[in-house]
Amino acid sequence: MSEIEARVILFNERPEGHPNDQTFRYETVKVPSSAPEGQILLKLVYLSVDPYMRSYLRTAPLNKPFSGYAIAEVVDTKNDKYKKGQHVFGTFKWQTYQIHDGNSTVQQEIRAIPSDIDKKVPLSAWLGVIGMPGRTAFFGLLHNEVGRMKPGQTVLVSAAAGAVGSMVGQLAKLKGAKRVIGTAGGPEKCKHVKEKYGFDECLDYKALDDTDKMLEALKKAAPEGIDVYFDNVGGHVTFAALQHMNKFARLALCGNISSYNSKNPKEEKIPNILGLNSIYGSHKICGFIQSDFADEFDQFYKEVPPLVAEGKIKFDETLSKGFDTVPQAFAGLFTGANTGKVVIQVE
Repeated sequence: MSEIEARVILFNERPEGHPNDQTFRYETVKVPSSAPEGQILLKLVYLSVDPYMRSYLRTAPLNKPFSGYAIAEVVDTKNDKYKKGQHVFGTFKWQTYQIHDGNSTVQQEIRAIPSDIDKKVPLSAWLGVIGMPGRTAFFGLLHNEVGRMKPGQTVLVSAAAGAVGSMVGQLAKLKGAKRVIGTAGGPEKCKHVKEKYGFDECLDYKALDDTDKMLEALKKAAPEGIDVYFDNVGGHVTFAALQHMNKFARLALCGNISSYNSKNPKEEKIPNILGLNSIYGSHKICGFIQSDFADEFDQFYKEVPPLVAEGKIKFDETLSKGFDTVPQAFAGLFTGANTGKVVIQVE
């Protein structure tokens, strides 16, 4: 069987603090030029980098291909579920060409992109608003086991300019939230969050750089208190938010980007007073990941893609061109370099 060359990104060195130029390395490997029986040959088209991947760098095996959400084209198929030329979304190796068995699991998802949706929204949106970040926002905000937002409530969203946070705020408004407040880094991002995504207020966490300052700002922005806090960052924003939450408020713990690059994350502790606030406030604090609700993904795909196609949900992408830019795009997630979803166009 003839072969073709593929470039692959390997996890090279476990970083201390921020990812750097030594974290990944590139190699060239050979893969079959046609799909074996029952399998498909994929070519990466778009690749996603996301903040949650930073936690994988603590435990992932070295010298192995790194993986993440991506969009690929089926260039050859011996699997009846997929057609040549079809686009698929899923969890794939960071490798330009690869063989896949076509089977989908919670850990290794693959999903054919319906042609009707494919024509109405940009293909790259499957890595953002109608992909993993969109599903995270949808289930974290609305599911009865997590945010359980109801019409007329006040919602706070951290990292509101990001792929998940911007989606949470827009969904909250569409679902009848009385007031939606975000936090973002810098006045320009805060302005963008309000003007494009329709948030009622956005607080600059860089200027409000400690718990007391943020708490005072939250009291002014949400005078009736917070009913749902969708947390992507942790740190002083969360410490402040927990002190301004209403009785029976819900805290959806999605991310903790403020400590992802900490050298000693196990040593970081939430002040005891915040635990007491949650006890006496009867708060529900729920950590989650979107794959917890894999059995309910069809509800998301029934409801959200039409909203995106109709322009009722807006989104931004920070596009990086070329497979060589993946490490730099990944590192930029932790310096605030992006607005919205970071997407790498592989070629």
